[in-house]
Amino acid sequence: MQAGLYAVLTQTARQVHVPPDLVARATGFSTVVGLAAAPLGMALAGPAAELIGTDAVLLAGAAIAVLSAPLALAVRSVRQLPAEPEPAR
Repeated sequence: MQAGLYAVLTQTARQVHVPPDLVARATGFSTVVGLAAAPLGMALAGPAAELIGTDAVLLAGAAIAVLSAPLALAVRSVRQLPAEPEPAR
């Protein structure tokens, strides 16, 4: 459910606030960063589980998932993102 909500919100914000000729580039960048982060997390999870235990790694992952939304909303420009694009200048 979280991924679906995230996808809708980010795609909407990207389509509304990124110039039309740059939407594909912005989407591609976001996708590459997201896909690059997954193997990095997988590579770190095993050694971390060996070092601090599986339960601690799972709890840390859950904490990151739960705290990421409030942390993003702590940024004023994210909180105050207008629903409509700014007029072209």
